[in-house]
Amino acid sequence: MFDSSSPSQSVKLVDMLSLIVARLERLDELTEEINQLAKRHVEYGVKDKHYEYVGAALIWTLHQALRNEWSAELEAAWIKCYTILADTMITAAKE
Repeated sequence: MFDSSSPSQSVKLVDMLSLIVARLERLDELTEEINQLAKRHVEYGVKDKHYEYVGAALIWTLHQALRNEWSAELEAAWIKCYTILADTMITAAKE
């Protein structure tokens, strides 16, 4: 779907999630950036269901990487963070 490599896409996803985590209390500051990102994803052919797949892969990867530090609380926080991003992008893509 994307012109760049998978490692490049992984870095972009982590960068965006890091930005969201850093601004959880001020997400409105990111609205325009997220909307533009969503519109680019429409051009790549990304569908709503793809966000679910990426979210599941993200949570699985974090669980594998953080094995001993992983907890139900941490999982819930990451799911919430990713859901905010995915829901915002899905909504923006439909506009």
